Amino acid sequence: MFEKFTENAIKVIMHSREEARRLEFGYVQPEHLFLGILHDRVGVSSLVLGKLGVDLRKVRRIVERLIGRAYTIVPLEQVSFAMNAMKIISDSIAIASKYPKEAVSSEHILLSLISSDEENIKKILEELNIDAEDIETEIRML
Repeated sequence: MFEKFTENAIKVIMHSREEARRLEFGYVQPEHLFLGILHDRVGVSSLVLGKLGVDLRKVRRIVERLIGRAYTIVPLEQVSFAMNAMKIISDSIAIASKYPKEAVSSEHILLSLISSDEENIKKILEELNIDAEDIETEIRML
């Protein structure tokens, strides 16, 4: 599945697993994917979120308040993906296919997240005072 992903997008996926484990989850949720994107320091998503003033530590606090800790300790390699996180990843492939490169990058994962029906993603954006349309506009400009 990840053969269509850029190295940067794969790093986002890896960081999301680390974030899930940090909060003692045995599976990645969409909130962990958002945190994984914030680890990206070189991609379009990094530029956009940085420009909008999004900070990893602040988002971590919001996420922990929203979903808490799962208190499940599993080795990192056993951290899997919840169905809703898999849908986000799958949708990012569809989004990437609309662009000339067709490889999934971190910004495609971000676009998939912000266009999803995930209430906690909407709450995170709301607490950051960011509109999903602002992110989408910034990505398209870059």
